Amino acid sequence: MPGPASSQLGFSLGLLRAGWLGALAAFVAFTLPSALALVGLATVLPRLSGSVGVAEIHGLRLVACAVVADAVQGMARKLCPDAARRTIAILAAATLLLAGAAWVQLVVVGLAAMAGAVLLSTSTPRDAVALAVPYGSRSGGLLLLATASDRWPTVAEAFYRAGALVFGGATSCCPCWKSPWWLQAG
Repeated sequence: MPGPASSQLGFSLGLLRAGWLGALAAFVAFTLPSALALVGLATVLPRLSGSVGVAEIHGLRLVACAVVADAVQGMARKLCPDAARRTIAILAAATLLLAGAAWVQLVVVGLAAMAGAVLLSTSTPRDAVALAVPYGSRSGGLLLLATASDRWPTVAEAFYRAGALVFGGATSCCPCWKSPWWLQAG
C-alpha cells in the first residue's frame, strides 16, 4: 500500500484497537522514522552543493517522479475502471496541464464533480461495510482552533504543502510549481 494510505491505515488501526494512545504508537512506529529521515535530508540539503549535490538532488527527483507515476497508474486502474471515468480524468488532467492559474484547479474539480454526477448517476455503488468509529466529526474541529488567529494563511500554507508532498504534488518534483493562490496576493 503506497503513499499516505499506508500511514493512514496504520494510524486508523492503532486508533481503533487502542484509542488515541494506539494511534500515537502507530505514528511513532510507522510514520515518525520516515518523517525524521525527511527532516534529516532537509537539514543536509542546503549543504549539498557542486556537481555531486546537484546530481544527488536530480537523482532524488527522478526517483520521486517514478514513484508518483507508479502511484498515478495504480490509482488510474482502481479509480477509472470504465470509459466515463477515464474520460473525466483525462480531460481534467489535460486542462490542468494546459492552464497555469491555480484557480483552474478549483474549476476543474467542480466540473469533474458535475460530469460525474451526470455520467455516473446510473452506476451502482459497491456494498458498504459498516465500521463503528468512536470518534466523530467534532474531533476535526480542532483544526479550526489552529486557524482562529490572524495566522490562518500560514497554517493553510503548511497544510497545503504537507498535502502536496504527501500526495506526490508538484512541490516535490516539479520546478514550475508556484505559491498557492492565497499567498500570491499578500
